[in-house]
Amino acid sequence: MPKKTTPTPKKPSEGLDLSFEEASNELENLVAKVESERSDLETLVENFDRGMALYDHCNRLLEDATERITIIRERRNHDQTASNNVETSLDKSGDSDDFTENGELF
Repeated sequence: MPKKTTPTPKKPSEGLDLSFEEASNELENLVAKVESERSDLETLVENFDRGMALYDHCNRLLEDATERITIIRERRNHDQTASNNVETSLDKSGDSDDFTENGELF
């Protein structure tokens, strides 16, 4: 007797070149669908698997965005520190007095 074969399910991570908004919307729709419909166990497991893949994808995108924001902030803080150091060294050297006299440019 030949073995009964089941079709290979799609990988849940398939099509995860989605933006954060697209993946988040799909996840919300999937949750709403699972909550509102009666499904067989296999469908529930497939939906759960897809939902976890979407959740992980969204988390990766959020982590990437957080890292980018941290880098931007660090760069900005570094630039401000460097700028403050230049101003401080000009004030200490007296060079800044060459440009003004009594607060006026001459």
